[in-house]
Amino acid sequence: MAPAAYCGVTGLRPTYGRVSRHGAMALMWTSDKLGPMCRSARDSELVLRAIAGHDPADRTSLNAPFPSIRGRKPKIGVLARSTERIMPAVASNFMASLDVLREFADVVTNVALPRGPYGSVFEAIFNGECASAFRDLIESGKARELQSTDDRLGGYQVYNALAVDYVDGMRRRTLLNEAVGKAFAGYDAIVHPTRSTVSYPVGIKFDKAYPAKYNGVTGLGSPGNLAGLPEISVPNGFGDHNLPTGIAMMGRAWGEMQITQVAKAYQARTKFHTLHPKLVVV
Repeated sequence: MAPAAYCGVTGLRPTYGRVSRHGAMALMWTSDKLGPMCRSARDSELVLRAIAGHDPADRTSLNAPFPSIRGRKPKIGVLARSTERIMPAVASNFMASLDVLREFADVVTNVALPRGPYGSVFEAIFNGECASAFRDLIESGKARELQSTDDRLGGYQVYNALAVDYVDGMRRRTLLNEAVGKAFAGYDAIVHPTRSTVSYPVGIKFDKAYPAKYNGVTGLGSPGNLAGLPEISVPNGFGDHNLPTGIAMMGRAWGEMQITQVAKAYQARTKFHTLHPKLVVV
């Protein structure tokens, strides 16, 4: 979701298994998903329909239906506390987006994510699978040839992941996924600011770019990835340094067309997806 929000385009992450990953670089086998980045939600929907479906080269890929919203208004939940500790412009753009959503949908505020160790569970699984995916690079020593100093060391850090942590993470994952499914079952989409800040400046480390007061967890990254749920990010304005901001909409499993319906209705009432930020000459 981050590249789309930071670049002012529409990004659609499909349900795990909707699109084949064959030929793509593996990072986390039980969570990796491939989806389009396009100018609009309509375009992303068209591309997804073209690339979706079972591929014999990827046994996790499936032929699954595309359910849609028919004969009623969409029901949208607003993730609780998603505007805490974020840039003021990001929060302002998000609140303005909610007013647009209310024009065509039933919007319910303060929808809480069930409590749980989503981040630590995701990290335990990610570390094990990432180490496996890059095992040859790490064991051969070629990781030390990478451009970034952090990247040269990162592989060795995940390579020390414990098997017991991975197994426990996979066990807890099932329970967390069930809790998220029950909490969000009554909604067509759960919305939140895609990221807490605008994009990072060039030449500055990510963790040094912005004050710590903007480290809010705006979205559903770990819960959504653990459960393999679809999500779309669409542009919703500009913030600091005239850089793009985005609003994200997460749906139920196999509910891509439901969230693209909401996104298309939003974009029919706004023009952010057609705009370009004014270039700043330094």
